[in-house]
Amino acid sequence: MRSRTWMFWSAVVAGLLLLPARSLAPTYQCSTVSLGIDDQGRVSSIVDREVSRERIKTNIATYRKYLCYAKRNNVFHEPTGFSYSGEQLTYSFGSLFSTPTATIRITPHTDHLLIQLESITGDANVDEFRFVTIETANSLDGAVWRFLRYEDGGVGRYLGLMPLDRWTDVQVGPAGAGGYLWATAYRTRAYPTPVSFAGRKAALFAAPLDRAALLARVSSVEVNEGVPIGVAARQHPALQRSCMFWDQMLYSERNAALQLTLDAGVGRVLLHQPLWQDSRQPSEVQPSWGSTANLRSWIDSLKAEGIVVGAHVFPTQCVKNSLAYVAPGAHAGLRRDRSVVLAADLPASQTDGLIQTTESPAGWPLDDGNRDIVIGREIIQYAALKTDAPPYGFVGPFVRAKNQTGSAGALGPQDALAGAAIQHLVPSLAEYAYQWDIASGGAAEHARASAVLMDALGFDYIYCDAVEHSESPHDYTLGVLLNGMYDAVAAKPAWMESSLGTGVWAFPLVAVAGQIDFHWSEPFKGEVDRNVAFMNAPFDPFVEKQLGWAMIASPANTTEHVRPDDFEYLLAKSVAWEAPVVMLARMDRFNVWPHRDANLKLMALYEQLRLSGYFPESVRSAARRARDYMLFREAASGVFHLLPVSLLPVGAGSDSVRAFVSEPLASGKRFVSLWPVELGRTVELYLDGVSAADVSGYDWREYSLGVTSAGPGVVRVTASGRIYLEMANLVNPQATFSAARAVVR
Repeated sequence: MRSRTWMFWSAVVAGLLLLPARSLAPTYQCSTVSLGIDDQGRVSSIVDREVSRERIKTNIATYRKYLCYAKRNNVFHEPTGFSYSGEQLTYSFGSLFSTPTATIRITPHTDHLLIQLESITGDANVDEFRFVTIETANSLDGAVWRFLRYEDGGVGRYLGLMPLDRWTDVQVGPAGAGGYLWATAYRTRAYPTPVSFAGRKAALFAAPLDRAALLARVSSVEVNEGVPIGVAARQHPALQRSCMFWDQMLYSERNAALQLTLDAGVGRVLLHQPLWQDSRQPSEVQPSWGSTANLRSWIDSLKAEGIVVGAHVFPTQCVKNSLAYVAPGAHAGLRRDRSVVLAADLPASQTDGLIQTTESPAGWPLDDGNRDIVIGREIIQYAALKTDAPPYGFVGPFVRAKNQTGSAGALGPQDALAGAAIQHLVPSLAEYAYQWDIASGGAAEHARASAVLMDALGFDYIYCDAVEHSESPHDYTLGVLLNGMYDAVAAKPAWMESSLGTGVWAFPLVAVAGQIDFHWSEPFKGEVDRNVAFMNAPFDPFVEKQLGWAMIASPANTTEHVRPDDFEYLLAKSVAWEAPVVMLARMDRFNVWPHRDANLKLMALYEQLRLSGYFPESVRSAARRARDYMLFREAASGVFHLLPVSLLPVGAGSDSVRAFVSEPLASGKRFVSLWPVELGRTVELYLDGVSAADVSGYDWREYSLGVTSAGPGVVRVTASGRIYLEMANLVNPQATFSAARAVVR
């Protein structure tokens, strides 16, 4: 009997050992984290393995969330069933019609866990799946981009969740007493090819706070998972260099523009879209270049000098006078946001009166540039609305076949029959352009046409501008537009930039941010300060920063320009914040910019000193204050000083001279910089009570100045451009210069 009992229990134990693995709670781990799931499908543990820290309060039920939730009509549904086998976890949702199921695969890699929404069934009633739901304990110090930051135990660490495909939305942040990491797959997004739930994926890992180490880990994950561009591209050497954003030049000025670019010492050039592309036919080069080969030759000349060249594009815009997409008939991909039905036949000859509609067009726009409708393929501009009583409609006079006459193949006015759809075309920048639609493929069509030319011209990077002029939600739209442009070009860009920075679905394509549009109507130095504040806003831990887009002249005329002290204010802040500058460049302004050559040479000098790390942190941090700093060089030693300065009024003739003096002594001396205000003038400055032996200096070319005696106790200094004075024994500079006399010749 005892023998048979032993045999019975042996069989039971053997049977238990042969049970499938799902009877035990699974744990997945890599070198940086381990993730525990309990037998209900909840997250039971997440450990930072490099410091042996548990990030979940395992004894508190509220932190043990299901890994996966389904959302329908803004309500999250918990799973009603769970099973797993190896790397696969399957959740079912019986509270939803057709009981959808989601299968998630967790695959350990060397330094991260790959979490992928592998397959979905019965998902017709689901709007989104949150396939990673992790909530952590209250040792959280903060959230930075896609990382939770911890400072517990005296060790700074990140717990990160990175999206690994373009349509996975990752959100990380503090919540209550702890933090959360979510990864979500959406259905309801506008895209020419519908985005499916399956295939969305994210990486879970831990990392140190050190930026270089964090960058290396994220880059390792991206390389392993085949993420395009990625954070490694943000370390491209050219992103440390300043940029000339060329907006205008004549073909005959191309060599002069090249030389000015070299004089400024920049490492990047960005070409404004209307400068390189024919806006009316986006696959063709801007006509002033004569041929694609001519522009390619100029771009190659820049590259031969080590300069990286980028294409500025408007991925959302179709110009209203487009020969490709408007003149032959309104392209189906132009965005339409309203529609009514034509109630009566409309002859091609009708240019006034009423275009009758079956219902009131109340609420349709009446502002300039926003009154274009399309019937069939004809674009018609209306003047007013009739909404008070039938017959309803659009009131003339009308512009028939707007931008669709006078060119080869133009559509011209068309007859329209009752029952036709009347649709409103969405403008971008009022009279300038229409918006491309995303879902109908308009944006993709424009990207393909532009890509043909970009590939032919050999651009290195792409700036997508005005993406905020598109349909919402803008974070998603940004991703669609940038990814569409990236897909369209055969020669993939080294990085991309955007007017909306690093939006959710644009990461990891966007490598640099911080630029703003400067407002000429505002004081230039105030605009620099506004730019600094914006640039230092938290984008993400890896984004490279830049100052710009700085204008050197009024956009309205060629007579108002940035003064040398305003321009140097920008340059000083670039050194202070270790950020390159993006400067808008136009030859029609450069040709008449007072002190242009001196300004560009100074820009190149600042660039050299910034890149070399010439000034220590103590100098840089002081120069971050919102006040004037200027660069001075000691003539004898060649040592540079970045010093705070104040405006130095000059006595007689002060309207002809602008001068600044260093406030502290440097090497026991005062430094002064001054220049004649008017272009082409020479100033003779007479200083009383100063010995010629105590004054030396150089001009902007670094040529020594001839300082001569003009009588007992009087020194004469001549300036035909910007000069720098080095003055010993100058006890009271304000008094000395207020008593000075300036003669303008």
